Amino acid sequence: MGIRGYLTNVRRCYREESFTDATAWAVHELKNSIVYRTLGDNIGESVWDKDWDVLVVLDACRVDMMEEIADAYGFDVDTHLSRASESPDWIRREIERSEAGVGYVTANPFTHDERVGISEGDDVGYLDEVWKDKTETRNGVTTVFPDSVTDRALWAHNTQDLDRLVIHYMQPHQPFIGYPELATLDLVEDQETTDLLNKNSIWHCTRSGRFDRDEVWKAYMSNLTCVLDEISERLIPGLSGDVVLTADHGNALGEWGEWGHPRGSVNPKIRLVPWVQVQGGDRDISGESPPADGNESEVESRLRALGYK
Repeated sequence: MGIRGYLTNVRRCYREESFTDATAWAVHELKNSIVYRTLGDNIGESVWDKDWDVLVVLDACRVDMMEEIADAYGFDVDTHLSRASESPDWIRREIERSEAGVGYVTANPFTHDERVGISEGDDVGYLDEVWKDKTETRNGVTTVFPDSVTDRALWAHNTQDLDRLVIHYMQPHQPFIGYPELATLDLVEDQETTDLLNKNSIWHCTRSGRFDRDEVWKAYMSNLTCVLDEISERLIPGLSGDVVLTADHGNALGEWGEWGHPRGSVNPKIRLVPWVQVQGGDRDISGESPPADGNESEVESRLRALGYK
């Protein structure tokens, strides 16, 4: 966000919010902008500096969420300082121009973002944008469901000659599977504003009291359980080598006055993410091959369904 956009949003914020909230937002955005522009690429640890064969990315997973249910899966939870507070920056800093032997299977539509522009051959050796054909509505919730990502990840693992594979699930990020009543018009974070100005964000709705915080936490944990069940029952048994579960970023729930995961944040609840090491089961579990590329109108409709347009 440039200075003109910042000033426009400040004026809007003072019109729509209380003086105290508007001032807090203005200071917070200015601070985050300075941090982002001066330190953005230098905060955090690169995932490539650690040992793993398969990296499983759980979008917007908090450390305390993983710790709360780790025993049920036999996980030992360590931590990792992420290089970004939102998906586009994480993809740009960690995936873009990685190496030829890397595969990236992803449910996250930010591969389509103009700030990222990931492509097969130029940035990674193999790219499967699962969201392009597996954005589905089930029981009133539209997202890329975990089983679709697992199917494609196992196929890539079994058929592609890769040195390392990154698998990016959409969960536990909202929308929350099984909780259609918590769906909002914008299913993902606003690209130009924090959630204070994004009135349709689930985090603004929670902050304002429209949604109950305890109910949102329950739904958030349910999303994590849903994706971990899929990963532990189907994905890990079908992988070989050293597998790590982590996140691109976390998510604030009021800590430091933040909600969601705004760009440029250095909030520990956003930047500190889980790091769980497990061993693949090395079993022969078949997956599902990606289809032929769809046309651009289909891609645009899926982006709209996910709230990115």
